[in-house]
Amino acid sequence: MALLENLKLTKKIGAYALIIDAHTDIYQFYRTMYRKDEAQKHWKEAQQIYLKYNVKEREALINEINGDNYFDCNSYEEAIDAYNRCLMLVQEDDNLQKEAKLCNKLGTTHWLLYHPDEALAYYQQSLIVCQQLSDLESMLELYNAMANIHFKKGMMDVCHSCLRCYLTLAVILSKDTARLNAFISIGRTLLIRQRYIEAKKIFTKALNLTSETDYRRERGLIYGYIAECYLGIGEKTKASLNFCKQIPFFDDIDDIEGKCETLRHLIEEKRLIKDVNWTMQICNNRIELSQMGSIDLQVEILKESAEIATNLLELWEACKFLEKAVILCIANKCGNILNLLLNLKSKYLKCNARKRAIMLFGECLNAIGNDTNDQFLIQLELGKLELDEGMTSNVIAHITDLKEKCQDKNMKATCEYILACAYYDNRNYIDALYHMQNFENLKKNLSASQKEMLKLELLLIEWNCNASDHAIEEIQDIAAKTDSSIIYRILDESCLYDLLNHEKLSKIAAIHWMMTRGDFITANHFFDLHKNIYQNDTEYTADMALLYWNEQKFEECANFLEEYLSHYLEKDNVEEDCEELSLIRIYNRQRIIFDFLHIVLILCKCMLCADIVETITVAEIKFWRDCQNRQPFIEYSMPTIQSSREYIQNLKESLLYCLHLDRYKLVWYFEVGQTGKLYYCLDNAATSKMPIFFVQFLDHMFHSIDTISALTNDEFEKLVFESGFLVNVKHAADIRKTHLIALNEPKYTKNRKEPEIGILYAGMDSATISWEYVHPNDKTDFLYKIQVSSLVIIDFTKMSTDIDNVINSHSNNDIVILLNNKTDDAIINFRIANTHCLLDIKQQSIQSLTPFFEKLINGYSMEECAELLQSVNVRLFGDRSSKVRLSRAQCTRKMIVDMEDGLLGNLVINEDDQREIDNFKDHLYGLYDELQTSKLDNLEELMKSLANNIRMMRKKQRRKLRARGYHSEGENSRRSSMSENTDSEAVVVDVELQESE
Repeated sequence: MALLENLKLTKKIGAYALIIDAHTDIYQFYRTMYRKDEAQKHWKEAQQIYLKYNVKEREALINEINGDNYFDCNSYEEAIDAYNRCLMLVQEDDNLQKEAKLCNKLGTTHWLLYHPDEALAYYQQSLIVCQQLSDLESMLELYNAMANIHFKKGMMDVCHSCLRCYLTLAVILSKDTARLNAFISIGRTLLIRQRYIEAKKIFTKALNLTSETDYRRERGLIYGYIAECYLGIGEKTKASLNFCKQIPFFDDIDDIEGKCETLRHLIEEKRLIKDVNWTMQICNNRIELSQMGSIDLQVEILKESAEIATNLLELWEACKFLEKAVILCIANKCGNILNLLLNLKSKYLKCNARKRAIMLFGECLNAIGNDTNDQFLIQLELGKLELDEGMTSNVIAHITDLKEKCQDKNMKATCEYILACAYYDNRNYIDALYHMQNFENLKKNLSASQKEMLKLELLLIEWNCNASDHAIEEIQDIAAKTDSSIIYRILDESCLYDLLNHEKLSKIAAIHWMMTRGDFITANHFFDLHKNIYQNDTEYTADMALLYWNEQKFEECANFLEEYLSHYLEKDNVEEDCEELSLIRIYNRQRIIFDFLHIVLILCKCMLCADIVETITVAEIKFWRDCQNRQPFIEYSMPTIQSSREYIQNLKESLLYCLHLDRYKLVWYFEVGQTGKLYYCLDNAATSKMPIFFVQFLDHMFHSIDTISALTNDEFEKLVFESGFLVNVKHAADIRKTHLIALNEPKYTKNRKEPEIGILYAGMDSATISWEYVHPNDKTDFLYKIQVSSLVIIDFTKMSTDIDNVINSHSNNDIVILLNNKTDDAIINFRIANTHCLLDIKQQSIQSLTPFFEKLINGYSMEECAELLQSVNVRLFGDRSSKVRLSRAQCTRKMIVDMEDGLLGNLVINEDDQREIDNFKDHLYGLYDELQTSKLDNLEELMKSLANNIRMMRKKQRRKLRARGYHSEGENSRRSSMSENTDSEAVVVDVELQESE
């Protein structure tokens, strides 16, 4: 009532400034009472008076209230703009109290936008002013807020300092609750820094401030923290006792953060008794509970859960937790996305999911702001990943672009090094030397060991350039001074042992020198002396296999290799302490040695006169292990000798099976009803990555086995011509031949759901396409639509996408046609995903294949259309009787488009058709509830968050939004898309989908 009376009085006086003050006082009163409508009424009146009478002396007040309004509506960026305008005005008036208050508001608002550095800066400014004013209450609040931000950033030392000030002020002001919270927070910082004894003392002090009746929530949490301290110092019995003491207080912990902390204590208790299943279950419960809290709480708990899962060796679960954290951070523009990505990358590498990491980093390049430091770092990490996967053309493109854009000298140096590695992998030694020398010139602060390694790498490249004696002499001198593993790896590359003095070589390098000279007796002796150095490495297995082979212990060698390769997934891990970047990278070397070991295993079986089916089963097992390695979250059944034998016995036509391992091609040929034959040939078109040290032994092995014949190219082509079934034959043959990805292909389901999309075309739209089709809006849309389409056409010259990660579940495709595809990854994944028929067509376009497509779309089977592909470079996989199925959804879509185009005229639509139109669902995000992939991982949600972020960035730049129904692309094409994109935006998205790869 007093406020209303004051308003009446000011109106009688007619002082506009005082009237504004009265209205704003009432506004603030109603705001604190959460009576929004009444508050807004008085705010509007105050604003109208200000604008009408131009009351300049109240400009700061109006801006502040404007900021409060934006704040209440969660429009934090607009609130910051208003508060900043107000701050400039109050600073001009030298109003310290207002300045402190506004800086506090700005700090709070920035923190809600997850701008920690900006929030801290404003809090610090507010704190300085409050110290001048001796405003202890505000200082208490500010120290608490700053400590919270430092805690979230992981800066525990600074957080500890703020908390000590917070505690001191709480004691001075006799704030018991603040004092208790300060003790708990200080204890948590000590606990995180693993200072368990000090933390226990602090928590004990905090416990003494509580009782069975007062502060029960805090008391329950403290018991959990004390238990963690006891765990840290190894007193498990006392830890269990304190976990038990926490139980009576569970019901009193009624806030989300407190409940999450309680569940964390339960997780520690379950980890204490090594109950993995319960630990992971509680982790998932904790994540679900955190969704009721703030975004930063959710992200923090996902990160903690990932570390717990990693410690329990649940690596794929850890990846999924971190993927969800990335999704949240990108969607809400919060947190340190780069650190999360690097953490996720390390988990991916442990799971051997490098292709997935490449996809994620590639997508994040578009979702992060242009030309920012974070974007540069993501591009750098992407280049490293692509280098490991042998994607050298992508590496050169990405890293050259980064080198030109970035200004940081160290980053430029790293770019030069990566480019040197990429060119070396391509056997372009001149360019490799140029970039390695650039790196040497830019990087002057290397340690002694780094300089030595760089010199060795330069010498290796120099030797490959011109075979100089100087390079050999320098390598000899370095080898005499060090026994680093890099020595023998560099010598293995070009097999330089013949040019060196063995007396200056040590350990493994000396063993390899002796093997090269044929002195296996001495090599075996040295091997026994030094095998402990590298007993857990793949290289140890290769050396052991060579020693067995030389002693003609073929059975022991085969058994040893089968045992080792049976643990394929566990063994394919890079050494923890190895250099991430190196000219000879451990991961690449391991994969090459795995190829070497598989060849040796097959040759051992040949020397033992094993059944030919037994040797081909080795190749089959390798194929499925590679698939398992690429998709760790999918369980594949491994083939057996019996399953391979049954398939071969049931052959109706002859079969040719190829296994490509580096430059070697093993070829099995089976005629109907006859025993098979094993051949080998050299693929001269392939760039050999295998070190010459291993190549020399393989060449000798092949020549020493009478049962394996060498094939010329003409002889191989003759076998291709005579075969009806071709497995892993890379080049095209007659369209009448059927290609397979493996002998033991998955069983394809026959009873399939009706497709929701008849024809999906991913590639550049063309005005020459006359038939109705659906086009994906972006990669996420592609991910959804591809799984419900009958015919899928992908033109890789127009749209390159990571099929290896996108297609990882059962789909509904009758026919998939890949145009100008460069690798077999897409073929393998589509076939595994239940695609019934697949065509791999090279050097063609939609236009050149128009007669074939028109006949196929008109209901003819692939067999009936094959005659139109006689002169085309094509491989056919699967069931050639497959046909395109057109669904009810496609007919409905056509009716909608025809209606909008006015093509139906006055034609009356019947009631059933109208109902279909009214209920029609577009094929866009989140509409398919039964997608198989969603049961496996977070891929759709992850890609969706990235795509949404890109769209929001574009919309913000345009500052305009408008809804759209559908649009046509090209004169005769049809596209259905009920998304919120504008026409121009949809075109941009499609073009970038094609060009950004």
